Amino acid sequence: LSVACSPPFFVTPDSIEVAAVFGGSTTPVVIPVVFSANAHHLPTTCKAVVVATYLTADGEPRTSRVDFDLPLGLVCRAIPPVKNADFKVTLDTNKPPVSLPGLFEDVVSSSDGSD
Repeated sequence: LSVACSPPFFVTPDSIEVAAVFGGSTTPVVIPVVFSANAHHLPTTCKAVVVATYLTADGEPRTSRVDFDLPLGLVCRAIPPVKNADFKVTLDTNKPPVSLPGLFEDVVSSSDGSD
């Protein structure tokens, strides 16, 4: 099993060998990995990839891959609104505004008292 992500993210361990996995089991195999981020760099993407390479019961090689997004909360944190900000962005649209907490639900929920 190989796990990969782009800097400033890193994962430990990034490669795991599993001796055998038997199909039909009711309990999945859980392999813990820890994703972290370097606080001094901004990511260009939050994508991570897990690739499993294995042999079937007949000895045929197979590969399975899953791509997923790491939570935004690994590289940023929510702060209270600032009335006199240094930078401001104005968007004009013909659509009703979207709730910011709804857009950044993972960041808002992780900052509700974890500091």
